Amino acid sequence: HIPSATGLYASVNHVINSLATKNYVPLDNKAVGLSINIIPPGGVFSWHYDRNEITAILYLNDVEGGEMELYPRYRLLMQRRHRGIGKWIQRLPDALIRPAFVRAVLARPKVVITPEAGTLLIIEASRCLHRVRRVFGNRERYSIQFAYDVPGVSFSSEMTRDYYGYRS
Repeated sequence: HIPSATGLYASVNHVINSLATKNYVPLDNKAVGLSINIIPPGGVFSWHYDRNEITAILYLNDVEGGEMELYPRYRLLMQRRHRGIGKWIQRLPDALIRPAFVRAVLARPKVVITPEAGTLLIIEASRCLHRVRRVFGNRERYSIQFAYDVPGVSFSSEMTRDYYGYRS
């Protein structure tokens, strides 16, 4: 619904492919692939991984708090993790490595990114454990989320019906 964001989706894809060792494409499901994220004062996003391989986040404003915390390349990815038994098998190592005491032992140092207008953050989102810290003050945190994956991966409405924040 925001035409300039659609153009940015393609431009960011070009940047990602110029940096990556393999080819990434925008998701076939634009409701999942391109979204505006608004976190109100007091809001947070808890620790998670994205289903898609690459996520780019364009911060639209400066805000107090709302930092992104990241543990890059932290997750062990299982084959066929998107559906069926593979989806359930993936949840076991995810649950085992998520607690703070395990991160303290296994993880590389945490990275913290402060949201600043115009900053573009690109992460290997399916392997990067990440969250958004609490937003303080009286301003919302605005960003655009761009999601990409390798060609041929399905993000159809049926495949993403349990996708966080998505309603078909």
